[in-house]
Amino acid sequence: MNQTQLHIITVGTSILNKYSSEILNKKYYELNDSFWEKYLEDENLIKDILIFLQKNPRGYSAEINSFMAFKEKENIENDKIKVFFVSTKTNAGELSKIILEKYFKTMLQIEIWGSREIHGYYNDLELFNKDKAIEEYKKDIINLLELLLRLIQKAKKENYRVYLNATGGMKPHVITVAIAGMLTGSEVYYMHEGFNKQDILILPSIYYFFNKDEKDILNFIDDNNIVPINDLKKLFSYLPEDIIDYYLDNFLNRYIIKIDENDNITITEIGKFILNL
Repeated sequence: MNQTQLHIITVGTSILNKYSSEILNKKYYELNDSFWEKYLEDENLIKDILIFLQKNPRGYSAEINSFMAFKEKENIENDKIKVFFVSTKTNAGELSKIILEKYFKTMLQIEIWGSREIHGYYNDLELFNKDKAIEEYKKDIINLLELLLRLIQKAKKENYRVYLNATGGMKPHVITVAIAGMLTGSEVYYMHEGFNKQDILILPSIYYFFNKDEKDILNFIDDNNIVPINDLKKLFSYLPEDIIDYYLDNFLNRYIIKIDENDNITITEIGKFILNL
């Protein structure tokens, strides 16, 4: 039985970008954020965008495209997935989130776990002076990270496997989501608009808390620079061989060690850094 997944998805404005050019005959950047306010207040206008999206979901939405590519790769059913959206406190950001929520809920039959909107900085300049806008933006970034850490920990305690989709949205929000993934041992995935439909980039979880045996193994490798696998297994023979193999595979997947064609192990700079935290 497949483990239920929680996907935390950063929301950009790719849908509105496509809608602007193909339906409104405008460039998205030509429309200021206040333009989209009327759409938030009119359910029929929201429905128009949703109908537009349904014609080519993967072509019009970066978030849907990356999510579907990952889902196909994992071969998991929709009823085994829940989603949480992160968007900006802007009209365009809120509208994009609403459209995605409706699409995921009605078209994909996927449960929405919730959402969070955070300041978009540029929009806040209309509300605050520049210094205040920057402070609010920084404060919300920290709040977002704390929220994500709590959310991910809660989901994992409830036996969810957590993934973070960092394809859409503003770069600082995407970076924050990626950091949350790495701190919690959750995989982060990303898809550039130029990728083929089947291509998806999965970023490994790098940050890691070692148990005593793992730390002893890494310290030995670090102290000796280059260690043949057989020598390592002889030295740590009090551990079952399959456990050592599991540790080494885990280190490899997190780029903590490298193993050459002669089965010699070296620790990477990432490994040294994490080991000394």
